[in-house]
Amino acid sequence: MACNNKENYLFLYLNTGSGHRTPAAILKKAIEETYGDTVYLENGFSPKQHIAHAFFEMGYHSSSATFPAIYSLTYDLSSLMPVMKILSFFTSLYTKYHIANLIKKYNITKILSFHFALTPSAAAAIKLTNKKIPLITDITDPYSAHPSWYLEKSSTFIVHSQELENHILKNHLLNQNQIILKPFIFDKKFNADYTESDIYELKNKHGIPKNDKVILIAGGGEGLPGVINLVTQFSLSKDITEAVSIIVVCGHNASSRTILEGLSIINPRIKLNILGYVNCMDELIKLSDCVITKAGASMLMQVMACKKPVIFSMFMHGQELGNVQFAIRNKVGWLFRNPADILRQALRLCYDTEYKTTIRQNFDRLNIVSNVKTTADFIHNFKG
Repeated sequence: MACNNKENYLFLYLNTGSGHRTPAAILKKAIEETYGDTVYLENGFSPKQHIAHAFFEMGYHSSSATFPAIYSLTYDLSSLMPVMKILSFFTSLYTKYHIANLIKKYNITKILSFHFALTPSAAAAIKLTNKKIPLITDITDPYSAHPSWYLEKSSTFIVHSQELENHILKNHLLNQNQIILKPFIFDKKFNADYTESDIYELKNKHGIPKNDKVILIAGGGEGLPGVINLVTQFSLSKDITEAVSIIVVCGHNASSRTILEGLSIINPRIKLNILGYVNCMDELIKLSDCVITKAGASMLMQVMACKKPVIFSMFMHGQELGNVQFAIRNKVGWLFRNPADILRQALRLCYDTEYKTTIRQNFDRLNIVSNVKTTADFIHNFKG
C-alpha cells in the first residue's frame, strides 16, 4: 500500500539479547514494505558511552549467562523506585544528546523505544529538540516486565498480553488509552502452516531420518546455558531405547560446540546434530517433536507459533518468570531443572500419541500467530 505522507521513524534498541533488536528489525521491514516510510534502527547509546554499554550490554550478557545470582540481585535492586530514578538520571545525561542528534540528523517524526533504559532519554531528547514527536515504547517482555518499562509516563506503551495490560493498569498509574495491546512481534515464517509432508521434507533437508523422533535444544545467540551437562546426561541415559535425533544449536558459543561434537560416540542410539549459529530456526522447530530451551520471550513465541511443546531448563529471574508461567498454565510447557526429568518429559512428548494430541489442542486454543502488520498499521497511523 503506497502513501504520499512519508515518515521517518527512529527505532531504538540495546544489545541486551536478540529479544529487543529482532522485533525492531521485523517491524522495520513491515513498515517500510507496507508504507514506504523510512525506519532508522539505532543503538540508543552513542559509541562514546563506554560505561553505559558496559553496564547494560556487556553486564547483561556476562551476568545472565555466567553469574545468574548477580543478575537476579541487580534485577531486584533496580526494581526499587529510588534506584530506577538514579539509573535513569545518569543514563540520560549523555544518551539524550545522542538521541537528539539522531532526531536532527534523520528529521525524525516518530520514535519507538525497544528498551526500558532508553525511553526516558528519548523523552528528554524530544524536549531538547523542541519537536512534537510521538514516543512509543514496545514492551518486549510479554508477561512479566521490569517496572522501569513504565517509568516514563509521557510514552504510549505497546504490550503483548492481556495479563500485562491488566497488571499495568492496576499497579503503574497509566491511563487505558496509553496502553495498546498488539500481537507479539516475530517472523511470520514461524506460523504453523505446515503439513506432515513438509516435516518429512525438512528432515530430509537437514539429514534427519524420516522416522526418527527429534529433540531440539536451543537457547539464544550464545546457546543454552548448561547445555554440555544436559547433553552429556542424555548421552549416558539408559532411558533412550529407540533411535532419537538430538539437534543442539550452540549459537556463537564455539567452545560448547567443540565439546559436544565429541559426545556422539557415547550412546549410538542418540544421533547428535551439533550446530553453530543458524538462520533456519523455524525449520528446526517444525521438524522437532519438542524443544528444550530457556524462557526467552522470542524463542517461546516462535516455538508456540509452530505448535511444539517446550521444556524450560532455566529462566532469568523476574524477566522470564511470566513466560514460564504462561506456558505451564496453558499446558504447552514444563519447567525441569534435572536433566533426567527433562529427558523423561522429552521422550514422553516424542512417543505418547494421546498426550501429543491433547497438547496440540491446547495450542489450537491459544492460536498464537505472527501478525506484524497490525502493529505496523498502528504505528504508521499514530498521532500521539
